[in-house]
Amino acid sequence: MSTVTVTRVVPLPRPQVFAAFADFGRVHRFHPAVASSPVSSDGPSSGVGCERVCTFYDGNSVHERVTGQVENTSMDITIFKGSMPLNRAYARITFADEGDGTRIEMTMDYEVKYGFVGSIMDSLMMNGRFESLLNQLLETLEIHL
Repeated sequence: MSTVTVTRVVPLPRPQVFAAFADFGRVHRFHPAVASSPVSSDGPSSGVGCERVCTFYDGNSVHERVTGQVENTSMDITIFKGSMPLNRAYARITFADEGDGTRIEMTMDYEVKYGFVGSIMDSLMMNGRFESLLNQLLETLEIHL
């Protein structure tokens, strides 16, 4: 498993920041790589059990599910299917008051497909790409809000 963690303090109240992530089917509004993110009609429309399909501008897609949520405090998201070379992926987003703003910490644990070749691919490009993408996500979230 590989891990990427990014943090950012945004000058906005925690409920407002949390609400943007909790609006699970609208991540495309602030995620710089996601073209669309509709919520599945098969389950709940929000909270634990809610699922979405994120389609990226590069043509890849992932199916994600909220597996844990504490109002204004944290969200756990599992990628359970997709076209990216991942066996599994899990993200935890935490929200904490910091000064007049909110500290967001995103941690992504993932396992790349293809064994040894995948681990080389991860160390050469994927880990850095995920870190860059998560940082961009937090930057564009602040601009969006």
